[in-house]
Amino acid sequence: MAVTDQLNKLNRDVGTEKVLTTLELDLAATKGLNKSNIDAERERKKVLSTIELVFAVRLDEIQLNKQMCRYLRKQLGKMRNAVEFLNEPLGTMLVPDIYRSACEELRLVVKRVENLQQRCKTLPWLDAAITLANVKEEVLELLLDLSWWTHMLKIVTNNSGMGGSGVTQKVEAAVMKLEALFEKLRKEGSSFQKASQADKEYLVSRLQGVLEEKRTPNGERSTPVTHNREYILATYLLFRIKEDPIAPDVETQLKHYGWVNHLGRGANGEVSEVTWLNQNCAHKSFTTNDEKEVTLLKVCSHPHIVQYFWHWQEGRKSHMMMELMPENLSTHLNRRNGTPFPLHVAIDIMLQIAKAMQYLHSQKIVHRDLKPLNILVKPLPESSDGYIQVKLADFGVSKFYNKTKTSSPQTHMVGTSVYAAPEVFTQEVVLDNNNPKFPSKADVWSFAMVCSEILTGEQPFIDQQRVGLHDQIKKSGIRPQLPNDCPYDLRFCITQCWDLDPKRRPKFNDVYKMLNVAKARSLGILHFDTFKHLFSLNQHLLSKSLKFSR
Repeated sequence: MAVTDQLNKLNRDVGTEKVLTTLELDLAATKGLNKSNIDAERERKKVLSTIELVFAVRLDEIQLNKQMCRYLRKQLGKMRNAVEFLNEPLGTMLVPDIYRSACEELRLVVKRVENLQQRCKTLPWLDAAITLANVKEEVLELLLDLSWWTHMLKIVTNNSGMGGSGVTQKVEAAVMKLEALFEKLRKEGSSFQKASQADKEYLVSRLQGVLEEKRTPNGERSTPVTHNREYILATYLLFRIKEDPIAPDVETQLKHYGWVNHLGRGANGEVSEVTWLNQNCAHKSFTTNDEKEVTLLKVCSHPHIVQYFWHWQEGRKSHMMMELMPENLSTHLNRRNGTPFPLHVAIDIMLQIAKAMQYLHSQKIVHRDLKPLNILVKPLPESSDGYIQVKLADFGVSKFYNKTKTSSPQTHMVGTSVYAAPEVFTQEVVLDNNNPKFPSKADVWSFAMVCSEILTGEQPFIDQQRVGLHDQIKKSGIRPQLPNDCPYDLRFCITQCWDLDPKRRPKFNDVYKMLNVAKARSLGILHFDTFKHLFSLNQHLLSKSLKFSR
């Protein structure tokens, strides 16, 4: 029996992760194979096993977003066929460690698909709907990531990962296919958009059914609202989805919460952990009734932006309920005490931030205070490499902008000084397409500052005097120190982002492209020469900017 057949037999039980057995090692020895080959093949099988876990759930078990889950499963089916077809004969793998790395990244994306489906299966469904009423952006990200890492695995499987002009063309083709997929999914009337709309309509129908069940034949509620939690939840969710009116007694109940513990104080208010509608939430209380942050946050729905739930006013104070995250990136970095992230993990953190900023800018929102304190994180237990989930928060100084000639210039002296771009401290009006507006490119500068802290564990300009710092940046060209071993590709991306001229900084869609390739490079999937050709010669991809506009 062939070695691959033996391994298939040994690992037939789906989802089980075995250590190398004596039998496997004996089989490998007789065929002249080594542990790396077997580990690489096993990682490919883990991808397929995780996909099978997704398909093991019946569609009729899924309570929420059934059509979105069906759409994801359809794409997973295509990807499964591709991965099965790419089954490299175990003894002929040229670079098994690189093959294994590509499979690991693909498996982590599939695991996220499985986690989403499990959340959509959760009962009671009314409680789950608080966080799952709109998952379109999360599904979109999953589809793009599945596409990208499938293409990377194909490059490795064809033994092309070691460089050459052919690989450059394949990587460029993969980037362009990502653009085509994005445009396809975003197109009005696409099957993806129809699936999302169908899920929304189905949820509204179920919620209206809950309200009907709680009414007597004459239209009155059958029990007092204080004793009718399902009625409160359904009413709340219908308001969130389609802004149906809320009765005063229900609105009163939505102001009730149970205090758990104090989390911290910021410039705009205090944040505490509370229980609300049977959820653990973050409660932010504002010293004023300014609803600017609420107005911005409530229009955002993205997997890397903290989720808004509810807000209300009491006298001169405002209250807001948000998604709870255990800590911010600054605290997380401090706990690491200077221990650097593995490079691919560091780039993954940057990628998540870039995705969130790309989305914000597509919504014509500038954050204006991007820094580690405003980036919330939590560990991913399914990852052994220390991957973390990232979500942006604190939109207290954020603003909408648009591209009309009547737009306002940037308000001066905003953001935390060591992260803020030099131009926001001057009277300069930054132009984009000859239209004055809040300069979104200032967020790109702040992103570069955050990247330097992710790589070094130290705040930017920690050894510099704060007084006159931005004059020094302009006159002397000082920048944060990047690690000596920072790869060329990542250094190129970051230094482009902190260019003194805002017009020369890339947009976040370009940053997203660069970091995708940089992460593949950090895992050994792409060769240095490939990346250098892509990004050094006339800033190749930057000059062919993908149009990731919404």
